[in-house]
Amino acid sequence: MNDVDLFRELNTMKPKVLVDISLANQKNGFAGIPQDTRVIFTTLCETPTIDIDGLVYGMKEFLNSNIEDLYSQTSFFAHICSRNGNLFNEPLINKLLRKISSKIADESLKLLFSKNKFNLYPLNQIISKEIIWRNFFCRTSTPSQKNNVLNKQYVLSQIGVERLLDAATGKAAVPYLDTKNYDFALFSYPRSVKVHKNTKKLIRFHDGLPIFCPDTFASSAGPNYFWGALKQCAPDSYFVCNSPNSEMELQKIIPEASNRTFVIPCAHPNINRVYVDPLALNTILITRFSPIHKIDVQEVTSKWFAGINSIPKFVMSLATIEPRKNYLGLISAWQRLRAQTNSNLKLMIVGSPGWNYELSLAAMKPHIENGDLVHLEDVSTNELSYLYSSASCFVFPSFAEGFGIPPIEAMQCGCPVALSSAPAHLYSAGNGALYFDPYDEFDMCEKIQKIVFPESPSFVSELVANGYKNVARFSKEEVLALWENLFENLKLQS
Repeated sequence: MNDVDLFRELNTMKPKVLVDISLANQKNGFAGIPQDTRVIFTTLCETPTIDIDGLVYGMKEFLNSNIEDLYSQTSFFAHICSRNGNLFNEPLINKLLRKISSKIADESLKLLFSKNKFNLYPLNQIISKEIIWRNFFCRTSTPSQKNNVLNKQYVLSQIGVERLLDAATGKAAVPYLDTKNYDFALFSYPRSVKVHKNTKKLIRFHDGLPIFCPDTFASSAGPNYFWGALKQCAPDSYFVCNSPNSEMELQKIIPEASNRTFVIPCAHPNINRVYVDPLALNTILITRFSPIHKIDVQEVTSKWFAGINSIPKFVMSLATIEPRKNYLGLISAWQRLRAQTNSNLKLMIVGSPGWNYELSLAAMKPHIENGDLVHLEDVSTNELSYLYSSASCFVFPSFAEGFGIPPIEAMQCGCPVALSSAPAHLYSAGNGALYFDPYDEFDMCEKIQKIVFPESPSFVSELVANGYKNVARFSKEEVLALWENLFENLKLQS
């Protein structure tokens, strides 16, 4: 074989891609970044043109320096699947930052933090890959995707988020991850980590909110780490943005990387419209009612249905409960609409408490007690199809977003959508939704009213039809083609 033939053969080989799935941790549920992480991986699983492995690491560094043997890997999963392994554990992040910035007295931790090279260890064949499915995918993926996920290979690293936080703040050398067997390493969030010289590092960029909207985060830890990590990644990474708006934000933050940015939108999850009967909906309400309210669930749901044999009109919203999601504005607009229309319109909020959620929960409380509002958590994908399919309107009132996956899911289930006029929403929802000013409760109320109490019978059906057309832009086939083209083009640059 001559050099030309060898070059051609090498360039026709499938690209080998390491995909970081650590943020898909099941405790993070339907939060946007974990959901996008799962969807990217399951989407890439469906193409024969790309060879992918999954990368798993934890919140805290794993103290065992060798995680090749069965016992160590068992301990590793016990470690990362515990509550302390949650990558979105804000109090723990703050605690770690304080510990890292102070003098570490423990000699073993000093030794650990002096280590700068981290290997990748293949998942032991004796360990069931179902641990990957249970802890990273089953929360929001469908059973039909399980075989594809289980057929992939997974590698583990003892590197932890605190190491990456420390590197981003400049208090330690940037850790090196030995990716010599991969053409690409795709991280689901900006990570302060170096990869092998023959590996191209890709960063999934969701939005610039930590920089442009720092007041929407629980503490300064998030924005500070985000800024440091982006600066560390800027010289040698490619950035895959989820919308043109996110790409524009990224180029403002790190203009030096402007020639290495691409746009690949979020693919819509595998979710579709289903027939819903009152009994099925009532079962979901009872089993998924948030335990944080400490209330008689049966009593609340009986008031919700008010003894009728049909599903009442209700407005639905889904997001982590934190200030940026604007639940206070939604509750106020919903109350106003009930008063204006003299109706018994219900409200359903689906989401786990994130941070600074106390005011939102307090605003929910009297309406929950009256049976007019239900708050659900830990809803599965199949159950979510029932909720979208039975809602009279889906409302997404966020002050700012990077993309907005839930409105796309609602459209896919034939639910009419009203959402805030954030720039990212104008791109992702197109003409498949009504828009309102998230700071104007009167405007929000008016747009919800147009959907729930339409003046024309054809208005809602036309909006739903536009929604179906819009989500076709984000089908797995369309998005997968973009990923395939990206890897092919970058590989040719080698």
